Amino acid sequence: MFDAKEILWIGADGHGAIVHLRDGKTVSIRPGIGALGRELPQEIFMAINRSEIVNLGEVTGTEHKTNGDHLLTLTDGRRLVLSRTRRAVVLARLMAGR
Repeated sequence: MFDAKEILWIGADGHGAIVHLRDGKTVSIRPGIGALGRELPQEIFMAINRSEIVNLGEVTGTEHKTNGDHLLTLTDGRRLVLSRTRRAVVLARLMAGR
């Protein structure tokens, strides 16, 4: 269907997921986000909250908000919320060059 390297991020959608691709297209798929998280290459992809997985190579920046939240900016300009419980691990991976 598509190469994992073409994925920007994946968002949960009920019992399935929506895959957001580099070319701007989206694809609705099944299985859900949990199963996808186990199947995708761990060196490239990481869950940033309970409903989103991101391609770490597509993250262009991070922003710390005054309320304690962190946002990740992707190559397409989209900003996704990084959960507080996953913040340290995700930021460490980003700082280490993925």
